[in-house]
Amino acid sequence: MVPPFVPFPELVVYGTGVLEIAGAAGLVLGRTRRLAALALAALFVALLPANVYAALDGQDVTPLWRRVPEQALYIGFALAVAYGTRRARVRRSNEAAEPDGAHDDAAEGAAESPRSTR
Repeated sequence: MVPPFVPFPELVVYGTGVLEIAGAAGLVLGRTRRLAALALAALFVALLPANVYAALDGQDVTPLWRRVPEQALYIGFALAVAYGTRRARVRRSNEAAEPDGAHDDAAEGAAESPRSTR
């Protein structure tokens, strides 16, 4: 599946596999999640030409009509993890703007629900 101009094809295949596993492990920790997601997105972009080459070369691989949108989906998911949803960005922004201890969850809950809790 590796184009012939890429040196050490077997090493490249194993290396990209290791990078994918490392990226997945990086997604688990909050501190490394954004960097891991961006690195995975870049890896998925870098792997796309090899997938196109393999499909056009007649190799027994996923057809292009399915592989390219699938690869775009992987890239989109990785970027969504890296940048989060709008709601998560707003929440992080609000948390960063509030001094420590200034957020009172009990008061917020009472303001949201006027119902009595019996």
